[in-house]
Amino acid sequence: MPWMQTNATEQKLGFARDYESGQWSMVELCERYRVTRPTGYKWLRRYREEGEAGLVERLRVPLGCPHRTPGRIEELILAARKEYGWGAKKLLQVLRNRHPRLSWPARSTVNEILERHGKLRKHRRRKRWSHPGAAALETVRANQVWPADFKVQFRTRDGRYCFPLPVTNHFSRSLLLCKGLPEAIRTD
Repeated sequence: MPWMQTNATEQKLGFARDYESGQWSMVELCERYRVTRPTGYKWLRRYREEGEAGLVERLRVPLGCPHRTPGRIEELILAARKEYGWGAKKLLQVLRNRHPRLSWPARSTVNEILERHGKLRKHRRRKRWSHPGAAALETVRANQVWPADFKVQFRTRDGRYCFPLPVTNHFSRSLLLCKGLPEAIRTD
């Protein structure tokens, strides 16, 4: 079977020669070689225009990119990076002052250029350390621990401050007592 051949150029050449022999129609050959009819017509057209050389595999990458940063701009960015060692923001400031007539890319594009050329240092995030203070309380039954702490003070209608002191059951989180004191009790 022709489709079992591994070389794509030989497969295309066999397709074109089979069609030129006049023994098969385009539909039959396309089914036999397992390609679509537009592909079969493309191979045949290339064979007729360029001969066997037209059936050689071609590069599929684009030849150009209209929005790519020009090479001269990239060279200036890399040279400034080598000279100063700065990041994109400062490099753009310097380069705009040196070459005011040139159109400079955005800061993100400069970062991409530096990264593409291996000139960007990646900073790892610092590890967040947990608080070294006391361990969390663990209670297994009610009335084991009763936390009491002052909450935010507020003024009453007569203009005096009230310092609320709630007492809760740590296990059930239920409020046992809330006393409003005229001033906070000092513990020092």
